[in-house]
Amino acid sequence: KRLLFLSRLHHKKGLVELLYSWKVIQNKFYDWELVICGYDENNYKEKIVEKIKELNLKRVILNDFVTGKKKEEIYCSSDLFILLSHSENFGLSIAEALSYKIPVITTTNTPWKKLNKYKCGWCIKLDTAEIVRTLKKALSISNKERISMGNIGREWMIKDFSDNSIGIRMDAVYKKILKKHF
Repeated sequence: KRLLFLSRLHHKKGLVELLYSWKVIQNKFYDWELVICGYDENNYKEKIVEKIKELNLKRVILNDFVTGKKKEEIYCSSDLFILLSHSENFGLSIAEALSYKIPVITTTNTPWKKLNKYKCGWCIKLDTAEIVRTLKKALSISNKERISMGNIGREWMIKDFSDNSIGIRMDAVYKKILKKHF
């Protein structure tokens, strides 16, 4: 099974917190691997490589940034998605993961608090103890429950973020503006 991080490699993305949390749980979940894919910003990848060695982490795969078919393949081969941001204005990779029917773990520092409401992931505090608790729970759920959460996430993305959904809302906004001015 695969836990995926896909974002730029930068300190604000919570990678160090993720690695410390993985250290705590890695021996309890031998059937899981952590895959980290991302664009190396300001040589941050070196720090991540050093941290992986320092913590003696197992089953951590560090890949470069992926696009196109490779990106689609990595999403399709993943079971959970994680992005532990210190701050995020949207988090496109979160929306992408949900659109691929992958439950998401992220932080309350992102605008994705509805993950909890819709039950398609976890939006938690950026706190190692909380991350560990959530990872233990997320990695322990059944495949059936994970698939159900993934389906709910995809439905949410279609309902609120699809071209059609956005078009309908934009049309309503324009009609409201025109109504006020004429």
